[in-house]
Amino acid sequence: MTLHYLAKRDNIPLEGVEVSVANDRMYAKDCADCTSHSGYIHHFEVQIKLRGNLTAEHRKKLLDAANRCPVRKTLSNEIRIDEKLVD
Repeated sequence: MTLHYLAKRDNIPLEGVEVSVANDRMYAKDCADCTSHSGYIHHFEVQIKLRGNLTAEHRKKLLDAANRCPVRKTLSNEIRIDEKLVD
C-alpha cells in the first residue's frame, strides 16, 4: 500500500508489487550480531518484486519507501504485548 501511494503521488509507472515473507527464529544467545542475549530473535526475509517500466532511480525510491513503511517499523522495534482477561 505504501509503495502504490508513493508511485501514484510521484508519477512512477508502478504496475504491481509482489511481496514474499519468510520468518525464522533462533536463540538470541546464538546470534553473534544481536544486541539481545535472551529469548528468541525473529528473522524476516522479505523479497519485493516490482513490476512496471521502472528506472534504477524509481526502484531505489520505492525500496527506500518500503524500508520506512509502518509495518516494517513496528516489526523492527521492540514489541510489548499485555494480555488480560475481560468479562
